[in-house]
Amino acid sequence: MKKVKLWTGLLAIFLSGFAAGFFTAGVHAKYKFERIFSGGPPTAQKLVVDKLTRELDLTDSQRAHIKAVMARTQNELLKWRLKHQPEVRALIDASIAEMKTDLDPEQCRKLDRHFEMLRKKWWAWRGYPNHKAHTAVPGDAPKPPGPSAASSAGQAKKGPQTDSESSQTK
Repeated sequence: MKKVKLWTGLLAIFLSGFAAGFFTAGVHAKYKFERIFSGGPPTAQKLVVDKLTRELDLTDSQRAHIKAVMARTQNELLKWRLKHQPEVRALIDASIAEMKTDLDPEQCRKLDRHFEMLRKKWWAWRGYPNHKAHTAVPGDAPKPPGPSAASSAGQAKKGPQTDSESSQTK
């Protein structure tokens, strides 16, 4: 009888420890995921550089070089995304239209609201100034940072403007 109680107690302790570890790992993963996505690409870039610095034992000059390469790559990816955004938007819009063929009007409105929210979140998260791409037509996409975007650099530091703010500045 004593052995059964002992094994039951040990099993309970083991399972409690397992559950606590599982829960803690889940919370940590969720925190790290939210931290990356709430800060956008600059936060993700910093986390990658920090991890490479630790794992590769980088010198200050190596770290600076990697940061410069990542910044340049991020800018090139942004240019590529903006170039192909009309094609991506057309594909997504066609998919949404196809989904709507089997939905009633209320479901269609809910689907529209859902995708509108996702578009706003996506463009806001990406940190694009004046993120109007959720209502954009081809050619209305935000411009990537660079020499021609010097005038909008001040706006980018302040954060994205709402439609009412941008109409006040025009």
